[in-house]
Order: sequence, then structure tokens, then C-alpha cells
Amino acid sequence: MFHIQEIIIKKLETLATTAHAISLFAEVKFSQLIPLPPSSPIGLANNTGSSSNRMLDNTNDYGYAQENNGYSNEAIMDDEDFEDGSSNLPPLMIVQIATEGVQLYVCTLTILARAMDIAKDWWSRNQSTRKAPKNLYELVEWTRTTYNECLEKTEYMQLRLDEANEKLKNDQISQEELINQQPIVAEKLIFDRALEMSKQAAYNELKNQDLIGCESNYATAIWMLESLIDIGITPTPNTNSTNSNNSDDSVQDDDTKSYSSSLDENDKKMVELFINSISKRLSILREKISNQHIITTH
Repeated sequence: MFHIQEIIIKKLETLATTAHAISLFAEVKFSQLIPLPPSSPIGLANNTGSSSNRMLDNTNDYGYAQENNGYSNEAIMDDEDFEDGSSNLPPLMIVQIATEGVQLYVCTLTILARAMDIAKDWWSRNQSTRKAPKNLYELVEWTRTTYNECLEKTEYMQLRLDEANEKLKNDQISQEELINQQPIVAEKLIFDRALEMSKQAAYNELKNQDLIGCESNYATAIWMLESLIDIGITPTPNTNSTNSNNSDDSVQDDDTKSYSSSLDENDKKMVELFINSISKRLSILREKISNQHIITTH
């Protein structure tokens, strides 16, 4: 019984951490479209996330951690990401930012919905015979709360997108620019951002600057890349959804039948190479940090 609970909790932890990593990137886009209060500094006004934005810090080998134990927003939100409020942004730029934000939030919602499906399935099979552990309750509560928050922000960004498109409707030049732009794909956004973060971490590591921040960036980049191949952010038909088997084994396998990665095999191999490379850098960095801590404590 406890073994099955541990499997379910581990799956939910993985999904929660991955969703959080992507939602932090979406938060950057959301913050760029929030008008600044007249007297608010840029950094403060754009810190729109809840306390869950620090959930990833001090994780155990990339594992899920409770709120306020996570990477700070700086792991994703660099100063150059932010504009001085959206009021001065041209409609064409708002379309770009809002479209990217909606895509990223939809990915986050997909992963969170998957987590809720797994929890719901486990509960339906075991509610009469098993008492759910406290950490499972906490995971499900965090997932529901985060899902609702992300849904509200998705709706806001979609509203801003619609408003911007309406302004551009009669602007022929802008319409031509939109047509000629490359389509925005969530997987590419996530991939490019993960590589950007890992490169910045490597640069700072070589200079021996902000090693804790480097660790955060490396680990978050790994989570984002793993979401593209291991987690899967593309829903697919579940051919076993009508299976009436209530065994625990079927619970363990259900989530892998409902979602898949949209990457082809060559893309997956390339992403895996980056994951392995960044993981090695992270292991070396953590050893360096540990050695520095030992030296400073003696």
C-alpha cells in the first residue's frame, strides 16, 4: 500500500516541479503585460508570483519541494526580461508577448491537469480503503491552487492578445508582419529558454559568480528540457480510459497513456544530450559548492 502511495506522490512531485518551472517562464511574459503602478519600482511591480514561486529551491536531486523552499524568481526572471509596463508597448509586441505567454500557460495547465487526473484516479480507486497521506493532500491542494492561478493569468493574457489584435485589424503593415512571423511553438520557447539559462549559468560559473544562482538555473533548465521528452505536454487519446481494472498496476501506467511528447526521435535525442551535459555541469557545480562550504566551516 505504502509503496503505491510513494509512486503516486513521486509522479505528482515531478509534475508539480515541472509545471512550476514552466510557469515561472510564463510569469515573465505575464509580468511584461502588467501596467506599472505610478510609484512602484520595476522589480517590485513585476514580482507578481505567489509564494509558490520559490518552490523549487533546495530540492533533493531535482525533486519537488514545498512552497518557500524553491528557486527564487531570478532563476527565470532576469532584469532584461521586463519592460517599464505594458502601456508603452506597441500592439505588435503585445501580440508577440501575449501569444508566448498563453502558449506557456497552456503547457503548464496541461501538466497540472495531468497531475490532477492521476490524483483523481488514485482517489477513486482507494477512497474507501485507504487514507491519503498528508503530503498527498498538500500536493493536490497546491496543484489545484496553481491551476486556478494559471488559468486566470491565461485568460488575462488572451484578453490582452485579443485587444492588441483588434487594434491591428486595420493596420495593413502590421498584419503583413504578423503573417511573415515564424509561428510561436511552446516547445521551442521552452527549449531556447532552457539553453539560455544554462549558458548564463556556465558563464557565471566560469567567473565563480553567484554559484547558488548557477545551480538554480542549471536545475530549472533540466526540468524544462525534461518536460519536452519525459513529461509530455501534448494530450493524446487514452485508449485504455474505459479499462475497469482497479489494480494498482493500472494506476501506475495510466498517465503515460494520456500524454506524449510532440518531438520526433531526433529532437528527443538532441534534448537528451543537452540534459546529460547540463546534468554533469550541475553535479560538478554542486560538488564545488559543497567543497567551498566545507572550507569555510573549518
